[in-house]
Amino acid sequence: MALVTEIFTFYVAYRELRKNSRSSSFSKTLKEGDPVTIAVLYEDGIAILGVLIALIGITFSYFTGTHYGDAISSVIIGIMLACVAVILINKNRELLTGRSIPEDMKESIIEMMEAEPTIEKVIDFKSTYLNIGEYLIKCEVEFNGSALLKEIRETGHLREDFEIARENFPEFVRFCSDFTDRIPRIIGTKIDEIEKKIQTDFPEVKHIDIEIN
Repeated sequence: MALVTEIFTFYVAYRELRKNSRSSSFSKTLKEGDPVTIAVLYEDGIAILGVLIALIGITFSYFTGTHYGDAISSVIIGIMLACVAVILINKNRELLTGRSIPEDMKESIIEMMEAEPTIEKVIDFKSTYLNIGEYLIKCEVEFNGSALLKEIRETGHLREDFEIARENFPEFVRFCSDFTDRIPRIIGTKIDEIEKKIQTDFPEVKHIDIEIN
């Protein structure tokens, strides 16, 4: 019963792990796949081997009348469990310290962002590994005020607002209030456009968080 149960859960974990990485080799999937599913796969794999080794050890003890087979199989199973524990510790350590996006992809994304006229420069760039071929990026950018003003001027409303407000102080106050509201909306729109462009050119980037410095 233990063998059947462990084989079933092993198969479920294997199928789930390969579902999103059919084009990748199994070794790459084990290295970069979903860590929770990989942990289940390792544990169930060792459990299957452990049950088989225990079966051999108990069978040997039964037919020979000694306890050596049972004892040796127990030691082997303990060593196997310790090895799996070390493997899982190393994988969790990599995730805690952060597995980042490939360096060439990072440089390409930064270059794309800084090519945008409204972005002066990318100050901070961080990435996090989510799953095989899936990343999250978070960065801080400094916007170019002149480029933002140009975006507003292209709408054609500034001259109209100037004509209305230049001899009317209440209208000038209204213009300042409206202009103050307009800037964050333009910045938000530009950020949405940049994020969409990054995800189009780099579909591996599933989540993007761009903040203003």
